[in-house]
Amino acid sequence: RINIRKQALKSDDTSILALVELTYSATLVEAAQNLRLGQMHRYRDQLHPRTLQRFIYGDRVLSLVASGEPITPMLTRLEPQTADYLAIREKLVQYVLVEKKGGWPAISPGPDLKPGDSGPRVAETRQRLQTTGYLPPSAAPSDTFDEPVADALRLFQRQHAIPATGHLDPRPLLTLNVPVRDRIAQLTANLERWRWFEDIPAGDVWIINTNLARLEMRAPDGVRQALGLKVDSGCEDIA
Repeated sequence: RINIRKQALKSDDTSILALVELTYSATLVEAAQNLRLGQMHRYRDQLHPRTLQRFIYGDRVLSLVASGEPITPMLTRLEPQTADYLAIREKLVQYVLVEKKGGWPAISPGPDLKPGDSGPRVAETRQRLQTTGYLPPSAAPSDTFDEPVADALRLFQRQHAIPATGHLDPRPLLTLNVPVRDRIAQLTANLERWRWFEDIPAGDVWIINTNLARLEMRAPDGVRQALGLKVDSGCEDIA
């Protein structure tokens, strides 16, 4: 396609120019289709047949471009605009920047840490929480496990479905030490999965969050309510 475009720039052959125009239009429509519907080639084998049957009106996309609509904002509007999708994308941008700066430091193994403790592992924990914004960047370097560190750790634990004890025991330690490259891969996959969903209609939305074991109600104005769910080990078939 690139070679065809290069050739067309040096030619007055109308058939070549028409071919370039068709190629450009087809490429643009394909990009819009992928952005809106999540039918990315690398994921096609994993998609539900209903997702593969979805489509966009390519003529409408092309008519917008022909009318002078800037391409970048037009394609951006085709992406999902739900709060969850935008939050994942924002976190992905943050982690990519962290990776470019060398990633986050690993916390050395050792005994559990709690408020009042001190030492090199506490300094590592503070630095790790500070790297991803759980602890304010303005927090001074220290090797003391104070209340701000406990609060930052509780926030991290809540966001990762870990009991918010504010203590550094094996489970949060393992989660904190997941490499940034792995987190980026997870966020990228989740970002694509959000494209597979149908548009969420206006109004109140009820969401069952199995990861955090809670039921959430989200209103259009952003007001949210949440109820914890009790997850039992037993399971029964319902006729």
